[in-house]
Amino acid sequence: MFLCLLKSVRLLCSLLSLVRWFNVVQSMRVIAELISTRSKDDSMVEDRCRRLINGGERERESK
Repeated sequence: MFLCLLKSVRLLCSLLSLVRWFNVVQSMRVIAELISTRSKDDSMVEDRCRRLINGGERERESK
């Protein structure tokens, strides 16, 4: 009986560690997604700024 209890505790511990690893991997995915989204947003902002700057320079040249 004690052996059976020990095996069930081991199984429970291994399942808990598996769940922990899954949570860690899931968190890494979320962080990676946030970083990639952030870099895309930054590049979009940079493009908009360049367009505004270039548009302002063109207006000055046309005057």
